[in-house]
Amino acid sequence: LTSAKSSVSKYKKLIQCADSRSRMTSTIVFCGASGTGRDAGRTFQPQNLPRPAEWFDGDYAEQLIEEIKDQSLDLTHSNPMAVMSSALRGSIVPAQGKKLVVSDLSNIEGRMVAWLAGEEWKVQYFRDYDAGKIKFDNYVAAYSKSMGAKLEDVTKAQRQVGKCQELSLGYGSGVGGLLQFLEIYRVSVPQLAAATREVADSAMWYATEQKFDWAQKHHFDYNLPLPQWAACEYLKQQWRNAHANIAQLWKDCELAFRMAYMTPDVWFPAGKHLAYKRKGTWIFCRLPAGRVLSYIQPRIKDDEITYMCMDQVTNKWTRTKVYSGKFVAHATQASARDLLLQNMLKAKESGYNTILRVHDELITEVPDEENYTSDALGKHLASNLPWCPDLPLAAAGYETNVRYKKD
Repeated sequence: LTSAKSSVSKYKKLIQCADSRSRMTSTIVFCGASGTGRDAGRTFQPQNLPRPAEWFDGDYAEQLIEEIKDQSLDLTHSNPMAVMSSALRGSIVPAQGKKLVVSDLSNIEGRMVAWLAGEEWKVQYFRDYDAGKIKFDNYVAAYSKSMGAKLEDVTKAQRQVGKCQELSLGYGSGVGGLLQFLEIYRVSVPQLAAATREVADSAMWYATEQKFDWAQKHHFDYNLPLPQWAACEYLKQQWRNAHANIAQLWKDCELAFRMAYMTPDVWFPAGKHLAYKRKGTWIFCRLPAGRVLSYIQPRIKDDEITYMCMDQVTNKWTRTKVYSGKFVAHATQASARDLLLQNMLKAKESGYNTILRVHDELITEVPDEENYTSDALGKHLASNLPWCPDLPLAAAGYETNVRYKKD
């Protein structure tokens, strides 16, 4: 079973597709994600590289890689496939006399959605954090704001809860979306339920419990007992209360889409930065950078919004549902993509040759010289553009003449 993992099978693609120079090309499709215009991965699928295990780091990682190369790994490690999966990024190395300079836009989706929605407290929080005025990151801030706790009192476990809130709830997801990230980050739901109940507002907790019968009736209880479901629902609702402008942008985008559907050739604004217009059998979403997203053959039937798109699994055109939070997800991810690619071109003018893009990260190959640094590349990436002069931006990365890794 472990040898059949898709991450391990990527090695076959690396071997098959490398050319005589040991280079691989055509790993990215420009605008391959039809909903946002983001990159799509090809051949060995660099967009879904597995996260390395916590123990795979530093000199020990290099030792394990050497054991992979001399085929002795199975003699020294109890789970060689886990090592192979963790080592996958390390197969990308700089050419002789070169080094890799890598930089990643920090929490760009969280920053972008707050800016698009005019969630001013959060935009300012990012600015203060970047300036060093606040030492607690946005995951601490999310828990603090939604649960009424002081920043300095938020524990490590509570920060993990805030992280799950931030990563799952920004685009209108509910209990199901939060549960997925609680599982990914190994947060115990029973323990979370007990801890949340202890600090929750009694009246609001009671109001949350009253929704459980409805959730069971409509199969939104996810087979959770009442206390666990109520804790997830409570955390969801508190996050929304703390991010009222983001929640409002969900509604504004859906309303603008519906208005555009009924009234062709008129732009309908959604917040300060987005607008929707219908032209024939298309509805366009105008992004802050001036680019538009296209919704093909939109339809509103029985109050449900659908449009035609390419199914990423079957590669067939299919009608898919879209809802308020999904509109915001499209606009946020698309705008983050616009920022990355425009700043990538600026970096290229300074000699930073991009060899791979992975989500919001640039991997560049440059001469192994001191004047090429991750700080300089980060400054290019985190540069404000004319269409987002007040968007808080930050980037961080590293340099290596050995191999690519998860920083």
